[in-house]
Amino acid sequence: MLEVVLCLAAGLLLSRFIKFPIERFLRPLAYSLIFLIGLEIGGEGFPALPEMILQSLIIALSTIFGSMIALYLLKRLR
Repeated sequence: MLEVVLCLAAGLLLSRFIKFPIERFLRPLAYSLIFLIGLEIGGEGFPALPEMILQSLIIALSTIFGSMIALYLLKRLR
């Protein structure tokens, strides 16, 4: 989980200094990530699937709630 947060923070910091047209890379990157997740699920077998689903749900909800909190705080500052 820490690795995910560090990668996100690195991307945020890097985007402040480098203006890069990322839109054309998003679709192939998303498909690649979905493919790699499929490989991971297939390699570990289906007994590990519930744990992976729970981890994915926690990451997704944390991202959503973190964004909502950041937006709320930014709106309060203005």
